[in-house]
Amino acid sequence: MDGEDQMDQVYEAFVHWADVILVATPIRWGCASSLYYKMVERCNCIQNQETIAGRVLLKRKVAAFIITGGQDNVQGVAGQLLTFFAEIGCQFPQHPFIAHSRGWSGEDMENNIR
Repeated sequence: MDGEDQMDQVYEAFVHWADVILVATPIRWGCASSLYYKMVERCNCIQNQETIAGRVLLKRKVAAFIITGGQDNVQGVAGQLLTFFAEIGCQFPQHPFIAHSRGWSGEDMENNIR
């Protein structure tokens, strides 16, 4: 554990204080950002409570996502986020994510063949 990365505050907010967990990530190389994955990997202690001890720490918590990026795979990234947060006990609103991608033409990909 890194005592200076403030994950203890994230754990406390997730488990004790949050009614809603709103996660935002850009899309990088078709995936969520590395910072998102670093946070999620550190949240395995929350998941372990459910898997090992049968305690769901995030029940009745609502999770939602903002996903931005200049490339495709918005649905794939949303699926990964939905899967992880469902696994640790979160619930989702009717429209659980807002996503925006500028797409192929927004990235000027047609110029890559020059």
